Amino acid sequence: MKFKGTILSFAFALVLATLTSCDVVLSNHNNDSNNLESLNSFETPKLTETLPSLSKDISYNSSSESTKIIDYELVFADEFNNNSLNQNIWNVEYGTGAQYGLWGWGNGELEYYQEQNIMVNDGTLKITARREHVDSNNFTSGRINTKDKIYFKYGYFEAKMKLPMGNGMWPAFWMLPNNSPYGGWPTSGEIDIMEAKGSAPYHIDTTIHFGSNNNHQYKGTTSNIPPDNQRMDDFHLYGLEWTSDYIAWFINRQMVFKLNNYSYWSGATSEQGAPFNQEFYFLFNLAIGGQYDNFRQPDDTFQSATMEVDYLRVYQEK
Repeated sequence: MKFKGTILSFAFALVLATLTSCDVVLSNHNNDSNNLESLNSFETPKLTETLPSLSKDISYNSSSESTKIIDYELVFADEFNNNSLNQNIWNVEYGTGAQYGLWGWGNGELEYYQEQNIMVNDGTLKITARREHVDSNNFTSGRINTKDKIYFKYGYFEAKMKLPMGNGMWPAFWMLPNNSPYGGWPTSGEIDIMEAKGSAPYHIDTTIHFGSNNNHQYKGTTSNIPPDNQRMDDFHLYGLEWTSDYIAWFINRQMVFKLNNYSYWSGATSEQGAPFNQEFYFLFNLAIGGQYDNFRQPDDTFQSATMEVDYLRVYQEK
């Protein structure tokens, strides 16, 4: 999400929690069997790499595929099986970003974020955008994050998601640095695992943001949904493999984009792999309007639309 990371300069106090030896932080819910129940019962990911030409729109060619088995184990999961959002994992965000000096969350977005638009029931997280007038805004929606509660350095991260179609819809699954060690956005980085335009239901965008305060850089691609160019309004798997050497994006366990660590940098350090060598936390949100889709707004007939998340799972190498 091109400018969302700017909230790091304003939004949160920068607190670095104590790290475990495996670079995983599982907060007070560590021993909660409802959240980490039967981790070993989940199948570890078997990822099919496709090595595309990395053009703007990626076409799938079965002849280019090769199988790669990753030796991962599941270390965290939120299956959204309860009847409310787990407050030990998630923080709810509110408003328009104006409280941080970022009207429209720095993107010209049209929604007002509030807790009422976030529900957990029937085994999924539901974030619903509505035509609703709140605080001079004509739309409401929801945004949640795991800052200071759940954050990771390296691994394979995957969410099973169903995305809303329609003009003005901007669903996203992304990551920001938990402690911004290199400074404000984009110097400490941003990872967009998945974001999509509701007006383009067959395409998914994957991006990273990096650089320096006066030299914002981003790299990414737009991909079809494999196999067979599916639509976003069904459940699909959106994943990210992040190592010290590279970052790779997956849709339905097929690689769609990959960047080696010499492809990105931070203006605050010469260390290779920066800024993507620190702990990052997760965000889910459904934005409305904004510059991402050229300020396209919902149709006049729009009343509501929902993004669903079946699960968030984190795997790390054994």
